[in-house]
Amino acid sequence: MGLAEHYRSNWYRATTLLEESLELYREIGDDRCAALQLGNLGDLAASSGDLDRAVSLARQSLAIFERLRLPHWIAWQLVNLGTFELSRGEKDAARPALQRGLEIVHDLQEPWFTAGALDSLARLAIADGKPACAMRLTGYADALVESLGVPRQPSDESEYRRVLREAIEALGDDAASKAMEVGRAMPWVDVLNEAMKA
Repeated sequence: MGLAEHYRSNWYRATTLLEESLELYREIGDDRCAALQLGNLGDLAASSGDLDRAVSLARQSLAIFERLRLPHWIAWQLVNLGTFELSRGEKDAARPALQRGLEIVHDLQEPWFTAGALDSLARLAIADGKPACAMRLTGYADALVESLGVPRQPSDESEYRRVLREAIEALGDDAASKAMEVGRAMPWVDVLNEAMKA
Protein backbone atom coordinates (compact mmCIF):
# COMPACT_ATOMS: atom_id res chain seq x y z
CA MET A 1 0.00 0.00 0.00
CA GLY A 2 2.78 2.43 0.89
CA LEU A 3 4.51 1.95 -2.45
CA ALA A 4 1.22 2.39 -4.30
CA GLU A 5 0.73 5.76 -2.56
CA HIS A 6 4.34 6.65 -3.40
CA TYR A 7 3.69 6.10 -7.11
CA ARG A 8 0.61 8.32 -6.80
CA SER A 9 2.87 11.02 -5.26
CA ASN A 10 0.80 10.94 -2.06
CA TRP A 11 3.91 11.51 0.09
CA TYR A 12 2.26 11.84 3.50
CA ARG A 13 0.05 8.77 3.14
CA ALA A 14 2.90 6.72 1.67
CA THR A 15 5.24 7.70 4.50
CA THR A 16 2.66 6.80 7.13
CA LEU A 17 2.00 3.38 5.62
CA LEU A 18 5.67 2.55 5.16
CA GLU A 19 6.54 3.66 8.69
CA GLU A 20 3.75 1.46 10.06
CA SER A 21 5.15 -1.48 8.09
CA LEU A 22 8.65 -0.72 9.37
CA GLU A 23 7.51 -0.79 12.99
CA LEU A 24 5.65 -4.06 12.43
CA TYR A 25 8.70 -5.75 10.94
CA ARG A 26 10.86 -4.45 13.78
CA GLU A 27 8.41 -5.81 16.33
CA ILE A 28 8.48 -9.30 14.84
CA GLY A 29 12.25 -9.22 14.35
CA ASP A 30 12.24 -9.40 10.54
CA ASP A 31 15.41 -7.41 9.83
CA ARG A 32 15.39 -7.99 6.08
CA CYS A 33 11.89 -6.61 5.61
CA ALA A 34 12.64 -3.75 8.01
CA ALA A 35 15.66 -2.85 5.88
CA LEU A 36 13.50 -3.00 2.74
CA GLN A 37 11.05 -0.55 4.30
CA LEU A 38 13.89 1.77 5.32
CA GLY A 39 15.05 1.67 1.70
CA ASN A 40 11.55 2.39 0.42
CA LEU A 41 11.25 5.29 2.86
CA GLY A 42 14.58 6.59 1.54
CA ASP A 43 13.28 6.46 -2.03
CA LEU A 44 10.16 8.29 -0.91
CA ALA A 45 12.15 10.97 0.92
CA ALA A 46 14.28 11.55 -2.17
CA SER A 47 11.20 11.77 -4.39
CA SER A 48 9.69 14.37 -2.09
CA GLY A 49 12.93 16.39 -2.01
CA ASP A 50 14.19 15.53 1.50
CA LEU A 51 17.66 14.38 0.50
CA ASP A 52 19.17 14.51 3.99
CA ARG A 53 16.52 12.10 5.25
CA ALA A 54 16.95 9.96 2.13
CA VAL A 55 20.68 9.60 2.80
CA SER A 56 20.11 8.75 6.47
CA LEU A 57 17.53 6.08 5.64
CA ALA A 58 19.68 4.58 2.88
CA ARG A 59 22.61 4.30 5.29
CA GLN A 60 20.43 2.57 7.89
CA SER A 61 19.09 0.15 5.30
CA LEU A 62 22.56 -0.53 3.90
CA ALA A 63 23.98 -1.30 7.36
CA ILE A 64 21.34 -3.98 7.94
CA PHE A 65 21.77 -5.55 4.52
CA GLU A 66 25.55 -5.65 5.01
CA ARG A 67 25.10 -7.35 8.39
CA LEU A 68 22.77 -9.89 6.75
CA ARG A 69 25.16 -10.30 3.80
CA LEU A 70 22.53 -9.80 1.10
CA PRO A 71 24.48 -8.60 -1.97
CA HIS A 72 21.46 -7.77 -4.16
CA TRP A 73 20.05 -5.42 -1.55
CA ILE A 74 23.47 -4.07 -0.59
CA ALA A 75 23.94 -3.02 -4.21
CA TRP A 76 20.47 -1.42 -4.31
CA GLN A 77 21.23 0.75 -1.31
CA LEU A 78 24.75 1.62 -2.46
CA VAL A 79 23.39 2.92 -5.76
CA ASN A 80 20.59 4.75 -3.96
CA LEU A 81 22.97 6.23 -1.42
CA GLY A 82 25.38 7.39 -4.12
CA THR A 83 22.56 8.89 -6.17
CA PHE A 84 21.11 10.72 -3.15
CA GLU A 85 24.55 12.06 -2.17
CA LEU A 86 25.13 13.24 -5.73
CA SER A 87 21.75 14.99 -5.78
CA ARG A 88 22.71 16.99 -2.70
CA GLY A 89 26.10 17.90 -4.19
CA GLU A 90 28.28 15.51 -2.18
CA LYS A 91 30.37 14.14 -5.03
CA ASP A 92 33.12 12.66 -2.85
CA ALA A 93 30.55 10.67 -0.86
CA ALA A 94 28.66 9.62 -3.99
CA ARG A 95 31.63 8.25 -5.93
CA PRO A 96 32.68 5.24 -3.78
CA ALA A 97 29.08 4.18 -3.14
CA LEU A 98 28.22 4.24 -6.85
CA GLN A 99 31.42 2.52 -7.91
CA ARG A 100 31.08 -0.26 -5.34
CA GLY A 101 27.39 -0.66 -6.16
CA LEU A 102 28.18 -0.91 -9.88
CA GLU A 103 30.68 -3.70 -9.33
CA ILE A 104 28.20 -5.70 -7.26
CA VAL A 105 25.19 -5.31 -9.55
CA HIS A 106 27.18 -6.33 -12.58
CA ASP A 107 28.56 -9.40 -10.80
CA LEU A 108 24.95 -10.29 -9.91
CA GLN A 109 23.96 -9.87 -13.58
CA GLU A 110 21.40 -7.17 -12.79
CA PRO A 111 21.26 -5.10 -15.99
CA TRP A 112 18.56 -2.70 -14.77
CA PHE A 113 20.51 -1.76 -11.64
CA THR A 114 23.73 -1.66 -13.68
CA ALA A 115 22.16 0.88 -16.05
CA GLY A 116 20.95 2.95 -13.08
CA ALA A 117 24.40 2.98 -11.50
CA LEU A 118 25.97 3.99 -14.82
CA ASP A 119 23.43 6.80 -15.28
CA SER A 120 24.36 8.19 -11.86
CA LEU A 121 28.08 7.83 -12.58
CA ALA A 122 27.51 9.70 -15.85
CA ARG A 123 25.92 12.50 -13.80
CA LEU A 124 29.00 12.46 -11.58
CA ALA A 125 31.31 12.65 -14.60
CA ILE A 126 29.38 15.66 -15.94
CA ALA A 127 29.61 17.36 -12.55
CA ASP A 128 33.38 16.77 -12.59
CA GLY A 129 33.79 18.24 -16.07
CA LYS A 130 34.26 14.92 -17.88
CA PRO A 131 31.61 15.01 -20.62
CA ALA A 132 33.22 12.40 -22.89
CA CYS A 133 33.38 9.93 -20.00
CA ALA A 134 29.74 10.72 -19.20
CA MET A 135 28.69 9.98 -22.77
CA ARG A 136 30.56 6.67 -22.91
CA LEU A 137 28.92 5.52 -19.66
CA THR A 138 25.55 6.71 -20.94
CA GLY A 139 26.05 4.83 -24.20
CA TYR A 140 26.62 1.54 -22.39
CA ALA A 141 23.66 2.22 -20.08
CA ASP A 142 21.48 2.98 -23.13
CA ALA A 143 22.35 -0.37 -24.68
CA LEU A 144 21.34 -2.14 -21.46
CA VAL A 145 18.05 -0.26 -21.19
CA GLU A 146 17.20 -0.99 -24.81
CA SER A 147 17.98 -4.69 -24.35
CA LEU A 148 15.49 -4.83 -21.47
CA GLY A 149 12.74 -3.07 -23.41
CA VAL A 150 11.76 -1.06 -20.32
CA PRO A 151 12.01 2.75 -20.36
CA ARG A 152 13.71 4.74 -17.63
CA GLN A 153 11.53 6.12 -14.85
CA PRO A 154 10.38 9.73 -15.55
CA SER A 155 12.68 11.20 -12.88
CA ASP A 156 15.63 9.20 -14.23
CA GLU A 157 14.78 10.22 -17.78
CA SER A 158 14.89 13.88 -16.75
CA GLU A 159 18.43 13.53 -15.36
CA TYR A 160 19.47 11.46 -18.37
CA ARG A 161 18.31 14.24 -20.71
CA ARG A 162 20.20 16.82 -18.64
CA VAL A 163 23.43 14.81 -18.91
CA LEU A 164 22.98 14.54 -22.69
CA ARG A 165 22.29 18.24 -23.02
CA GLU A 166 25.32 19.29 -20.95
CA ALA A 167 27.63 16.84 -22.72
CA ILE A 168 26.51 18.08 -26.15
CA GLU A 169 27.04 21.67 -25.05
CA ALA A 170 30.57 20.80 -23.90
CA LEU A 171 31.62 18.52 -26.77
CA GLY A 172 29.42 19.43 -29.71
CA ASP A 173 26.94 17.10 -31.41
CA ASP A 174 29.43 15.01 -33.38
CA ALA A 175 31.90 14.34 -30.58
CA ALA A 176 29.11 13.61 -28.09
CA SER A 177 27.45 11.15 -30.48
CA LYS A 178 30.77 9.46 -31.20
CA ALA A 179 31.54 9.06 -27.48
CA MET A 180 28.10 7.55 -26.91
CA GLU A 181 28.56 5.07 -29.76
CA VAL A 182 31.96 4.09 -28.39
CA GLY A 183 30.32 3.45 -25.02
CA ARG A 184 27.61 1.27 -26.52
CA ALA A 185 30.25 -1.03 -28.02
CA MET A 186 32.73 -1.09 -25.13
CA PRO A 187 33.55 -4.38 -23.39
CA TRP A 188 32.57 -4.48 -19.73
CA VAL A 189 36.13 -4.28 -18.40
CA ASP A 190 36.61 -0.97 -20.23
CA VAL A 191 33.27 0.34 -18.96
CA LEU A 192 34.27 -0.54 -15.40
CA ASN A 193 37.62 1.21 -15.83
CA GLU A 194 35.81 4.25 -17.20
CA ALA A 195 33.41 4.21 -14.25
CA MET A 196 36.29 4.09 -11.80
CA LYS A 197 37.57 7.35 -13.33
CA ALA A 198 34.18 9.13 -13.19
